[in-house]
Amino acid sequence: MTQANTQASQPAALIEVSGWLIEHLEGKHPEMRGQLHKDMSFDSIGLDSLARVELISAMERRFGVALEPTLAYDFVTAGALSAYVWGQISGTPVDQKHLMGV
Repeated sequence: MTQANTQASQPAALIEVSGWLIEHLEGKHPEMRGQLHKDMSFDSIGLDSLARVELISAMERRFGVALEPTLAYDFVTAGALSAYVWGQISGTPVDQKHLMGV
């Protein structure tokens, strides 16, 4: 399945969350603009503990949902974190173990 087909099968809200997250990370790491993608780990991007907590706080403000501050350690890629947050926003059950890579 191509990336375009995969995106077409995803709910618009999930694409919005994922897009916002990538844009947010690019804003914090402009040297990586255009290189970030949903499967990159936060470690490979260089997010330290403070940056991860700030990311979760920014997501809470942007999407109006309460999130645990440690989520960026449980869901270690933009794609996994986006899917989890989308599930919280939409009330859609997500397979957390799959998203965590367990």
